[in-house]
Amino acid sequence: GFEALSRGATHCDFIEDDFFAIKSIKENHKKLEDKYQREIPAKIIKSEVLKYINNIYEHYDFIFIDPPYAEKHIVHIFKTIDEILKPEGKIFYRSEE
Repeated sequence: GFEALSRGATHCDFIEDDFFAIKSIKENHKKLEDKYQREIPAKIIKSEVLKYINNIYEHYDFIFIDPPYAEKHIVHIFKTIDEILKPEGKIFYRSEE
């Protein structure tokens, strides 16, 4: 997400439910704002991703999926992700292997 923002993305939503990951995202967000000396449009949403997908009506151009995740969760994510991905959108998925 931060790479996309640093390269001109207009906004990024970070969906995370781990306390330490959220803390890291907030720290990196502040560093990016300090580096560019402007507000960087990012939203940090504390949620389990499957709950988020089932309760959102926005559509995204790009979705990045990073590990770690349980295998059963990733299968369900791919079954439901088209509900929030724009028709011309792209998914970037990184495997743990």
